[in-house]
Amino acid sequence: MAIMTTKALYVMPEVFYISPYAIDGNIGKAYNEACERAPNNSFICLRDGDAMFTTPDWGRTIDYVVREYGGQYDLFGAVTNRIGWKHHQVPGMMDVMDLRRHWEVGAMIQANGPQVEPTNELIAGFFMLFSKETWKNNPFPEDRRRARLFDMDFSMKIKRRAIIRGLYLLHLYRIWADNPRRDVKHLI
Repeated sequence: MAIMTTKALYVMPEVFYISPYAIDGNIGKAYNEACERAPNNSFICLRDGDAMFTTPDWGRTIDYVVREYGGQYDLFGAVTNRIGWKHHQVPGMMDVMDLRRHWEVGAMIQANGPQVEPTNELIAGFFMLFSKETWKNNPFPEDRRRARLFDMDFSMKIKRRAIIRGLYLLHLYRIWADNPRRDVKHLI
C-alpha cells in the first residue's frame, strides 16, 4: 500500500503473521525459522496457537500501530484475558468462558482506539509485534532447556517496548489448569 505525501512516496511495511509450533520442543528455533521467511522491511506478528483475535478488524489496529508507532517502539504486546503477567491482563476476564463476553470486551477495548502505552515490563509471547530488523538484531534463543522462557529472553534484549491497550486477544493459556501460572509441563 503506497501513501502519497508532498515529500515522497511512503510504502507501508507488510505485516507477516505467524504462529509457529515446535514438535521437538525448540520453540526458539521454530520462531527464528519463521521470522527468517518474513520479507525484509516487514513487521512480524507472532501469535500463540491458543490465542485469537476477537474482533474482525484487528488488522486495522495492527496496521495503525505499525504506521504510527513502528519507529518509536521495537516490540509491542497486547492485552488478554488469561496470562500470568498482570500488565497484559484485562481485569475480571481470567475465568470467563463465554465467547460472546470476550467479543464484547474486545470490541469495547478496540473502540477506544489503539492506546499504545510504553512499558518497562517484558512482553509476553502470546502476541508480539516487531520489525524483521528488530528480530535480526535479537533472534530468539534456541536453547531447548530455556524454551518456556523464549518470550522473556527475547523481550529482555529489547528496550523500547509498548503494550497496545486497544488490542484484545482471547488466550486459552492452560485453561485446564487450576494454577495456570505454574502449569508448565506442556512446555518442557
